[in-house]
Amino acid sequence: MMNIIFNQIRKDFLWDFAYKISFFLQFAGIFMTFITFMFISRTFEGSNSEFLIRYDGNYLAFSIIGIAALDMIATITRSLNIQIREAQSFGYLDVLLNSKISPLKILLACLAYPTIKSFFKICIYFLLINFFTTSENGITFFDLFYIALLLMFLVLPFYALAILAASFVLKFKQADPIQYAVSIMISIFSGIVYPTSVLPKWMETISNIIPVTHILDAIRLIFIGSDFSLSENIKIFVLSSLFFTFLFIISIIVLDMTIKSVKADGTSGTY
Repeated sequence: MMNIIFNQIRKDFLWDFAYKISFFLQFAGIFMTFITFMFISRTFEGSNSEFLIRYDGNYLAFSIIGIAALDMIATITRSLNIQIREAQSFGYLDVLLNSKISPLKILLACLAYPTIKSFFKICIYFLLINFFTTSENGITFFDLFYIALLLMFLVLPFYALAILAASFVLKFKQADPIQYAVSIMISIFSGIVYPTSVLPKWMETISNIIPVTHILDAIRLIFIGSDFSLSENIKIFVLSSLFFTFLFIISIIVLDMTIKSVKADGTSGTY
């Protein structure tokens, strides 16, 4: 399995890097986004907004962490769609589906490079935040380790959603609605660019059952030097694990049914 993952990472990187303008523009976009929100954040300077008190009034760090997380989620969720469409258009999807390696293992291997690239991009966002903002306590090695752990639990449920999205494309040969629905849901309910405390109570209730909300909150508080209680830490990891387990079981079932369906009607390679 490790050889499959390594070879897939190498292939995806070479393919991505072959289009150098597109490759480097992805990272240039990070700086453009940061500059935009740096100027927007000045709107809140000295306002003492009650919604930002929990985050020490640091709207720049608050918004950039949210944008970085949304970028990571969107990249991972849509990555398999792109892989499936390429396999269909170049005519080698049937070879993959009928190989000795299970389709699930192939899809999981295809998620490796987007995950690595997303982590690299989010590290750039975090470095910019650390450079342009200040906190009472500096970021320690333990903080970095804990942030990495939080990010791992952040992306886990979206691996399952990526497999569901791939199943949709495999079956219907069209762009899936899952990625768009996920991005909209996360943007509205998880406090990407605004605190969830501004939401009406019924929307805040929905927000509180989404793991992304709590993970983003934890990362933001780490950057401003706030401490977390053990109960809050456990809640984050348990909630994310439950979401992942539930979604992953569903995604495996849906993927298996989809593959059997497209093989039966002979449309797996249709573009």
